[in-house]
Amino acid sequence: MQSKLRWVLLVLILTVLHARAQDGEEEEDKDDVLKRCYEKYGCFSIGEPFLSVYRPINMFPYPPDAINVRFLLTSRENPNRFQRINMDDTSKSDLDPDKPLKVLVHDYLEDVNHPWLLQMIQELLTQDDYNIISVDWSRGATSSYTQTVANARMVGAIIAEFLKNLEVAPTNMHIIGHGVGAHIAGYTGERVPGLGRITGLDPAEPYFQKTDPKVHLDPSDAEFVDVIHTNDENFIVNGREIDQVEPSGHLDFYPNGGKKPSGCSNTIGRGQFDSCETVPSWQLFTESINTDCPFFGYVCDSFTNFTSAKCTDGCGDGSLCAPLGFRAGNWQQYKKAEPVKMYLSTGKSTPACRYHYHVKAKIAEQKTDDKDDKAGPFRGFMTLRIAGSQKKTLPFQTTSVPVLFSPEKEVQFLLSSKDLGSINRIDAKWKPVNTPFGDFHVNRQSGFSPFNVEPPALPVEKFEVNNLENGIREVFCPPGEPDLYPNEVKPFFKGGECA
Repeated sequence: MQSKLRWVLLVLILTVLHARAQDGEEEEDKDDVLKRCYEKYGCFSIGEPFLSVYRPINMFPYPPDAINVRFLLTSRENPNRFQRINMDDTSKSDLDPDKPLKVLVHDYLEDVNHPWLLQMIQELLTQDDYNIISVDWSRGATSSYTQTVANARMVGAIIAEFLKNLEVAPTNMHIIGHGVGAHIAGYTGERVPGLGRITGLDPAEPYFQKTDPKVHLDPSDAEFVDVIHTNDENFIVNGREIDQVEPSGHLDFYPNGGKKPSGCSNTIGRGQFDSCETVPSWQLFTESINTDCPFFGYVCDSFTNFTSAKCTDGCGDGSLCAPLGFRAGNWQQYKKAEPVKMYLSTGKSTPACRYHYHVKAKIAEQKTDDKDDKAGPFRGFMTLRIAGSQKKTLPFQTTSVPVLFSPEKEVQFLLSSKDLGSINRIDAKWKPVNTPFGDFHVNRQSGFSPFNVEPPALPVEKFEVNNLENGIREVFCPPGEPDLYPNEVKPFFKGGECA
């Protein structure tokens, strides 16, 4: 009896072990189905985290030979032609390992002859004697968008292997990627420890936003990651609307809020806007390379608050502002664990760099003619024209909606303009709206009449203007009485008794 029990137990144990072995084989088979391996480039899985609700269609990348990535060198010795570098033997090229390396990676449906690469190469070589590698992955960038997104992972692995074969120190490497190319830069940096810098120019959003950090460009991909957003728009993936672009770097710039302007059509793969006046990220970066304009962005929680003059501390200790584009690396010492967002205003065409002027209007106390009560508050619009030693603005309305001007209070505005130089005069005009009848004043010319009244004058004690870029603050006083009468232009001059 005992021997039979032993046999039954032995059979049960063997059955369980066999079942577990089969489960293990099935799990291994499942893993094999979800991944493909390519020798030195490693294995690529189509499972999580690359498969998610925000990336519902996930494909294997094409094999390396099918994508046929090419590495094309430009330098000051050969500024007008590409020299192809053999990936496995870089010693036969003109690349100088002692010079800093810039690597340019194009977007979906682009190639190395796209205007943004050619213009950027020219500006970079004007700035300094760089090794510039243009990565041509056009064979992998002309499939469907979902296949291109998958190919990006392989391209990143191939670039990483290429960079490891160079004698250039990783800290001397800077990858600049546009669109899908920005995420390729991230995949590369993940495989190259100590990579110095990645700049993302409008990182592609569909199939990257809201995904795991391993799927998209993120701050861990290089020692410093800076990003410029100019093409944010709402899109739907798997029935879910994504309406706000996520930060991707240590430092993210949002020129004009980072949104694609209303009415613009962005032809995918062209890297530029058609049918509207705006300047895309790559053009801003290219302009920043050799300009004397600071191109500063400023820390703020939103573009609305920035343009409403709620983030006007300037650069502070240096951490509150940074130059967009080429010189953004100067801010690296202030990087934090959490991404930092900076906002700025830019022009609708190049040169797009603008200076930012924080304007404060100090409203004086004013008493009514017939009683001891203070006049105001006053609601309306203010129009200004600011004149400097280098330029003067056109008259501009300071806000899009009426503002409440209260006695002994300050009303603040933010103006963006080309460099005005040393400001010497402000012309101001006041237009009241919705003023109660009881607040109207007797007409100055015609005397009292119940049918001859005028809106109240706005008593502006002074204007203060602070140039956020250089920190220079100047005060402008009215000649004579401070009253600013409706729809009349009044000048305010630098200095005076109010200063």
